[in-house]
Amino acid sequence: MVTRQERRWVFNFAIVVLIITSLPYVLGYWAQNDEWVFSGFVFGVEDGNSYIAKMLNGAAGDWLFRTPYTAYPQQGMVVYMPYLLLGKLVGGAARHEQMLALYQLFRWLGGFLSIWATYDFLALYVGEVRLRRWGTVLATVGGGLGWLSVLGLQGLWHKGLALEFYSPETFGFLQVYGLPHLAVGRAMLLWGLRGYLLSSDALHPLRTGMKVGLFWVVLGLMQPMTVLIGWGVIGLHGLIVALVWRLGKNQLPDWARWRRSVTVAIGMGLVSAPLVLYTIVALQVDPQMRSWHAQNLILSPPVLDYILAFGLVLPLAWVGGRQLVTSRSWNGWLAVGWVCVFPFLAYAPYNLQRRLPEGVWVAWVALLVVGLMRVSQRWQERLLRFVYLPTVLSGVILVLGGAMLAVQRSPQVFRPAAEVQAYDFLAQNAQHGDVVLASFQVANYLAAWAPVRVVIGHGPESANLRELSSRVNRFYSADGTDEERRLLLDEFSVRYVFWGPGERACPTQTDCVTWKSWNPAEANYLQLVYSSGAYQIFAVRRGWQ
Repeated sequence: MVTRQERRWVFNFAIVVLIITSLPYVLGYWAQNDEWVFSGFVFGVEDGNSYIAKMLNGAAGDWLFRTPYTAYPQQGMVVYMPYLLLGKLVGGAARHEQMLALYQLFRWLGGFLSIWATYDFLALYVGEVRLRRWGTVLATVGGGLGWLSVLGLQGLWHKGLALEFYSPETFGFLQVYGLPHLAVGRAMLLWGLRGYLLSSDALHPLRTGMKVGLFWVVLGLMQPMTVLIGWGVIGLHGLIVALVWRLGKNQLPDWARWRRSVTVAIGMGLVSAPLVLYTIVALQVDPQMRSWHAQNLILSPPVLDYILAFGLVLPLAWVGGRQLVTSRSWNGWLAVGWVCVFPFLAYAPYNLQRRLPEGVWVAWVALLVVGLMRVSQRWQERLLRFVYLPTVLSGVILVLGGAMLAVQRSPQVFRPAAEVQAYDFLAQNAQHGDVVLASFQVANYLAAWAPVRVVIGHGPESANLRELSSRVNRFYSADGTDEERRLLLDEFSVRYVFWGPGERACPTQTDCVTWKSWNPAEANYLQLVYSSGAYQIFAVRRGWQ
């Protein structure tokens, strides 16, 4: 049972975390000036822009998701609904600023729910309030040994980057820091699992399961495939308990309880399955969504990276796991099974394999805290202070890094004000859904400022990215031919061509010595409609064929 006083602590802790994680964003807006505009993000800017672009499409009237990062026709899907719905709240002037503010409010909501659900989940395993709090701190802001990378040991990690700096599903701090739909999704996953465990004594298990399954309906709106993880964890729990009871000799099986839990699970599945099944089918039916899914490669790093991520928790997690196995705890089998199946999830033959261990960090922490209960309070304090407290350093590094990017007006998170003015011109003059041709990076930002579509601009969401990147680069190169350019413009019904420093720069690291940009002002099939400093926008003349 979680008391009101504990709820108050959870609320206060969440407020502190959210205020601290807001500081880099506040500094970013403070650092804006007449020459540079803050993007609104301090990490994952490419994906961040895509979320704002989805909100922008929602503000323009869309109810189904059609990515603006491809010019191919799309049928539309019921995905990314939170961002489309947030866009409905936008109106009047300064739309981009409104959407960034709504995004931050969503981030606060997601962070609060994630921390609250984490505490509730850990309370299933830990009776001592002090250890529940420590566990919540570690599960929220903790990481692995990634902080060693800033001391010159980055060679230990694959590609020199620790998981806590780029993988929101492996730990959780990045979700609270800037990925609100994932944070809400984790909260719903944990509350669903908690509801399942607590409902094994329900008088009406099917009805109870359908109520608990509503958590996973919300989860499906945030991250549909994560519902499959929840199903898998519950299925594994039921299987383990059945095998233990069938083969064990020292425990009296409670098959009535097991049957009720199965009925609860069925109820949860009945409620949460429709959206998941719809998503699976839709990804196969729509060619562009199928291409997006195929290009969305989120693969797990080598095993050593995971050892460096979870290595500190392994000893006490082993102790805690043994304690739960020995006591044959109903709740304990879920956490133990979840952790044991982690390697199979992380390296499943699936293009989103790194996503599959979503939430397992909380299970690791649950075992860790159970292990801490096996040692004296004196040793608990020592272990928490000198072993596990350093795990929060990775979160500190992320916040400080974001703050530095903001204060220094890094081009990684800022755009030239003159470029943003060109975006605003398209926002005011282009029609919703008009296709604009621009370089990859410019297009990524452009779709977040104007409700247009671009040919390329986002890794997974831009269909046929490799082929089209080559064609777009050749379009802006002096080596390209007018015939090639006209074919590209005609194939995607391009309405505007953007031309700025990004389009004039060499697009690759090779052959830049001989690379020379093409001047669209010389093309008789393009008409200059905007010019300010280094930025020009051309409208494609109709009937130039």
